[in-house]
Amino acid sequence: MSIYPDIPLDYELPKMSQWIVGWVLRQVAEDFPASYAMEVEGYFEAEFDRFILTGHMDIAAVNAEGTDFIGADEKWGYKPVIAADLNDQILGYLGLAKRNYPKLASARFKLYQPRNSEEDGFERVSSVELDEAGLNACLVSLESRINAALDDPMTTNSGMLQCAWCPVGIQCPSIKKEKQMQATITPEILASIKATADDATLGDIIISARTTKKAIEDAEKLLHERLDTVPEVIAGNGTRISRKIEGGQYSIIDPEGAFKAVNELVPAARIPHVVKYSSDRLIDEIAAAHNVPKGGKAAMTGKSMFDASIRPFFEQGERKKLIFSQ
Repeated sequence: MSIYPDIPLDYELPKMSQWIVGWVLRQVAEDFPASYAMEVEGYFEAEFDRFILTGHMDIAAVNAEGTDFIGADEKWGYKPVIAADLNDQILGYLGLAKRNYPKLASARFKLYQPRNSEEDGFERVSSVELDEAGLNACLVSLESRINAALDDPMTTNSGMLQCAWCPVGIQCPSIKKEKQMQATITPEILASIKATADDATLGDIIISARTTKKAIEDAEKLLHERLDTVPEVIAGNGTRISRKIEGGQYSIIDPEGAFKAVNELVPAARIPHVVKYSSDRLIDEIAAAHNVPKGGKAAMTGKSMFDASIRPFFEQGERKKLIFSQ
């Protein structure tokens, strides 16, 4: 009998996701010493003066002395989350670790995001490491920030993270305020406007775009549902919105079947021209095929083999990664 009654005993992950299991297991084998006591999906709790902090850590491990902690959280979704060293969820996990293991003198936490594309500027593995002083400061920061939120429960705190998960969505008054592009223009303002925006304006615009992104996506989905029943929608400013339906982008649901079909129809010499290479996936496949670590200091790794044999045929573009913190 399955310990998860909602999941059939013969359940298998979809083909497009099966590779993630091996990727995570390999990463765990590289990051966690065999001598550490490990707990998976462990429930942690810590009581503060005004609240109780709880969390389920995907992976938590501690040495026999209780002085060194290693944790990891897995994100299998397609939407990247903020890196470990800027992520409030990971901050909370580190605080829970210190409260549950008071002797901790060091702690490391990693965030696994297998579906991320580093070519697009999102790390697949990010990490944060704190010494004892850092862990104590982590607890102080956590308690202070949560208490401040408890003291001011009616003030919204709009942002990329909050708005991405909030169920209120497009009806939120903060979102409505954020999207209003209205102002009273004066001759003095016109005279002071420059062709090139200053740094603060550029940053504010990018953050506003990211903050309202979820609401805009939800609104677009609802709009399409509305247009399934009516020919057009009239916006508040009088703009009429209708649509024209055309064929969209294809997505592959059966990679093996698709490759077989392409192989039958396209000359072998031309197949490489229709393949999109990902260095991350190539390194993963090389490491698995040759039973070597993906990276690290071993004499031979997936990355070293990639660098020696395949990298000469690649030209790496420039990564322009934006870091957002609150």
